[in-house]
Formats: sequence, structure tokens, C-alpha cells
Amino acid sequence: MDTADQMLHYYPCCRKAKKCTKKFVFFMLHMVSLHSFTVVRKYTTNQNQKDKGYALKDFIHECVGNMTEPEG
Repeated sequence: MDTADQMLHYYPCCRKAKKCTKKFVFFMLHMVSLHSFTVVRKYTTNQNQKDKGYALKDFIHECVGNMTEPEG
């Protein structure tokens, strides 16, 4: 758990939220993104995602970009 806390500390997401429910939701989204990042790093065959330079921040930006692409 210490490694997860350390990785989440690098990219704080909920420091501007004032309500506890918003902080909790953002924290849970951040935890889900961290766990999916570790699964992708472990089981992927893509060499770019296995490199040490591929960070959690890059993974989050890639996920958000994939989710916000217009269909067509």
C-alpha cells in the first residue's frame, strides 16, 4: 500500500474539492486508474507501455483521450 500511496501522491486530483463526497469519488477514480495502470503494465504486450518512462499520468491522459473521442 505504501507504493500506491506514493504513486497517488505525485498526481493529486482532489485538493480543490470542498465536499467530502467529491473528494471520495475523485479518490476512488484515482485508485481505479492506478490499479488499471498496474494491470496494463503487467499484462500488456505493447512495448511503449512496458517502458519505465510510461507514467501513470500518461496512462490517465490516454484513457481520457480514448473516452472523449467522438464516434464516427
